[in-house]
Amino acid sequence: MKRNIELQKEILLFLEEKEDIKPLPVECMNLPSITVEDTTDPNFIPLFYQVKLLKEEGLIEANISNGDCHTVFNLTSSGQDKVQFIKNDTLFNRTLDVFKKQALPITITLLADYAKSGSVILTV
Repeated sequence: MKRNIELQKEILLFLEEKEDIKPLPVECMNLPSITVEDTTDPNFIPLFYQVKLLKEEGLIEANISNGDCHTVFNLTSSGQDKVQFIKNDTLFNRTLDVFKKQALPITITLLADYAKSGSVILTV
């Protein structure tokens, strides 16, 4: 399975808007790109996989189990920092384009760090 940066971005933005720190079952995340039919399908794995990758990257707090219970809590401090980057659509998209053109490995952290270095030129 591949990393889906757009879905990861959507997950992080969703968690930033979440108003409480109660655990939320992953399948209950209300994301625009995910339909109810997707989350009730027992073979629906992409959302869980992206949550797992974000947890491994240290951007979210989540409980990923080997069973059916996967919960997301909230963003980490690092996740909060990265959300500020991904909210800037122009900067995010230009940085993503640079990585794609160079066939570089893409993670939210790598994109944010690259943009932070000032390597992406924004022209109006």
